Amino acid sequence: MPIIIKPGYAKKVRGEILSAIEGVISEAPLYQAAVGDRGGKMRYSMTNCGLYGWWSTQGYTKINPITNKRWPVIPQAIANLIQPIGEKVYPGFQLETVSIDVFDMDMNRPDKPILNFHQDTSERNKQAPIISISFGAGTLIVAGQVDGQGRIPAAQLRRINRTITTKYDLTDGDLVVLYGDERLCFYGAGRVSESAELGNKRICLTGRMVNPLNQEDKPIIFSFVGNQSIESLTPPITEKMDEAMTYRKTLNPPKKEPSEILVGSKPGFDRATITYLRDKRYPRVFTYNMGDENVPRTFPVRNAGTEPAPLMEMLEQSDYLVLATNGTEKRSQFAKQYFEGLGKEIWEVVVEDERTDEGEPESTPEVPDEEPPEKPEPNRRPNSVGYCQVTNIRNTGSEGFSSTEWHNADYSRVYIGRGGSQGIARSPLHNPYPIGKNATREQVIDKFKKYSWPLIRDEIAPFYPGLFNIASLLAQGQSVELVCHCAPLACHGDIIHKAALWMIENNRVPFEPDGPIDGDGRLHVGMAGLSDLIGNLTPRMELEIETLLENKHRKWYLKLNGVPTRNPVIHIRDNPGFDKFVQQYLISQKYQDVVVHGNLPANLPNELNWTTSTEPLLTKLNYLFAQWDAINTDVGGLIQQFNKPNETLVAYVRKPRINLPDPIPRLDDPQRFAKYGAAVPPGTYVAVIGSRKFRSAAWAKGAITQFINALPGDCTIVSGGAKGADTYAEDAAKARGLPIVVHPANWVQTPKRFANGQIDPSWSPKFIPPDRRIEDSNERSNAGPERNKVIVDESHCLYGFIVRGGSSGSEDATQYAALKDKHNLEMLFEEGAEEVAKINSQRGRMNLFFYDEEPN
Repeated sequence: MPIIIKPGYAKKVRGEILSAIEGVISEAPLYQAAVGDRGGKMRYSMTNCGLYGWWSTQGYTKINPITNKRWPVIPQAIANLIQPIGEKVYPGFQLETVSIDVFDMDMNRPDKPILNFHQDTSERNKQAPIISISFGAGTLIVAGQVDGQGRIPAAQLRRINRTITTKYDLTDGDLVVLYGDERLCFYGAGRVSESAELGNKRICLTGRMVNPLNQEDKPIIFSFVGNQSIESLTPPITEKMDEAMTYRKTLNPPKKEPSEILVGSKPGFDRATITYLRDKRYPRVFTYNMGDENVPRTFPVRNAGTEPAPLMEMLEQSDYLVLATNGTEKRSQFAKQYFEGLGKEIWEVVVEDERTDEGEPESTPEVPDEEPPEKPEPNRRPNSVGYCQVTNIRNTGSEGFSSTEWHNADYSRVYIGRGGSQGIARSPLHNPYPIGKNATREQVIDKFKKYSWPLIRDEIAPFYPGLFNIASLLAQGQSVELVCHCAPLACHGDIIHKAALWMIENNRVPFEPDGPIDGDGRLHVGMAGLSDLIGNLTPRMELEIETLLENKHRKWYLKLNGVPTRNPVIHIRDNPGFDKFVQQYLISQKYQDVVVHGNLPANLPNELNWTTSTEPLLTKLNYLFAQWDAINTDVGGLIQQFNKPNETLVAYVRKPRINLPDPIPRLDDPQRFAKYGAAVPPGTYVAVIGSRKFRSAAWAKGAITQFINALPGDCTIVSGGAKGADTYAEDAAKARGLPIVVHPANWVQTPKRFANGQIDPSWSPKFIPPDRRIEDSNERSNAGPERNKVIVDESHCLYGFIVRGGSSGSEDATQYAALKDKHNLEMLFEEGAEEVAKINSQRGRMNLFFYDEEPN
């Protein structure tokens, strides 16, 4: 069966089709598809519409990772062109996806085509035709000699023949159909030619059918999802997995194709599952990158941004979900609720795991032997108590301890180890069971749990008095640090923390009960935000809410009558978007004191005694927390009505703003960076990031300085404070007097110590928050990605000066910006590259990537 070329097939409806394409692009912005798993990208821009979208060389997705929404519906005008052709050559054809590819004359190269030779193999259905309609002018190239009837010899169909190729010149509205034997030929897109219709551009629509025509040929797709705290797969889990892997054989008739297994990349359950499937040598497994580093490459990896987008994508693709959960972890519960919303079947395995999302046990400990003689009704909640953490003595030092004292004077720092080289006396709270050949870490912690229970129950000294003092401080809302030698590994300090919480909940230590929820002695905080917020709360939003609940924030110390107050009453509206997401977050945290101004959530657990109110949200608030973009009139009106500037806490969500110079500056334009800067709207928060090293630092400084100097005078520069592009931008902004917001990364900083464990007084960390001591400076090792999220959230738009392959941090920031709908203009400096401008009239409304060249 030959390749079909029909000149001018769609020329009469070109205007209608191009208008439909604009509508698709407005919903699903153009992007550059990923190639492989090393960060490569296609040279041209594309987007999709239909049930599926082709996102990368790893295949199709049902959710657009940029917008976190389904791909737009195929416009009727486009379907009317492609569907009839498919039905003629393949009875039963169903148009399931249409890709929109945008090529530009500036992409032309003498040595290689714009889109190199490839086969279309991402579709499960490899018999249905490929139907393409081209607007503008360009060439289609086929690897091998095509005869006069459009046929390729069988010997050349499945191999690339670079020496013998066939080139077709395509004009405006031409139709190309690959079907039958030629469906799997190697083909590509050559040069773009100038046309009267589209000038220097060419747009290509390609329709495909993804799934097999016959149901028995379609594979069953399973998602495997479980708690991150699961480190090894138990027999109940593996039995359910084995059942899924053989499920197709139990059907009548059995499925021909092996089932597909989709699994995430998170530590814990995901990694254990990947190992298990590898050992089973299961043939069809795909790993979804959940935004992690060092993703296992055991199976093909699909990159669809950071959670929740890839998790949603997994669930959207799947027919069944195998869920291993303890019923509390947020990620697993999100997967369960989302899959139930899709109306699909869940195979759930309940695991015995008492840890929460933070890796800590629930507040009530397991009692290994017997219940205490009396168990009073608990009236103290865990989120009313102070913060307790287990730290490693190598990072915290031994300040406040002596050879005879195992805690400092106020018990805010307590040593719980067996003693050691630091010369500290053995703690009465130590674990007497060492790790050895016959005992693992988990086993000795379990032994400590059983050993400590009688000491707590019978109030045996000296163990019980030490624990009593810790629980008393936590009950008063004070923080306690438990110092051992294990962290960040599992430690018996977690058991001590859990036991202290049990003592508080069961009235074993004195405390002042919380006042009634409607009393005047409580702090009342309202929360309101944008109703069109999609996806879920970002990690930063959750952190901000947590700081309000726990009074941990470095700036927001909420007070009532001049006294810092914890555990406030939260007032929230019954609104969609942000308000509804906050409700679900408070449910996941088991927060008790909530007033809903409207109807209570349908999934509210019985143990949460929330109340409702018909009064307006602002009736009795001490503080208002508002998630606002300075544009939304609903939330803005609440802020104005509240009219308490010092008691309004605004978490800004900035809308993307970016303009482009028209026309786009040429590569040889000496003022091209100034033109980009001058096009930025006034009042914009501009994030400038990029590589640390360039082949010509002087040239990079000049380019960035030229850009900064051309910005409107009321712009603000947002930076990460790193060497290279960040520093060049800060220096230029300082010289010009522009405001600067710097978010340095709080990397792990190991203090310099003397032999006795004391910190060298001459040592000082690169960065330490004002509310932290030097001996506490042990910030998180993923500080870079966390800092990047803050930069993107703080800015309207992102300008990256990046050397290809030389800035993984900048790549992370640009990907996050795309997921957050923050427009970014990425200026890529690559040795030996030619300028490729992928910008068209739509680019003021979509993600922007501009490739530029650093001079020799």
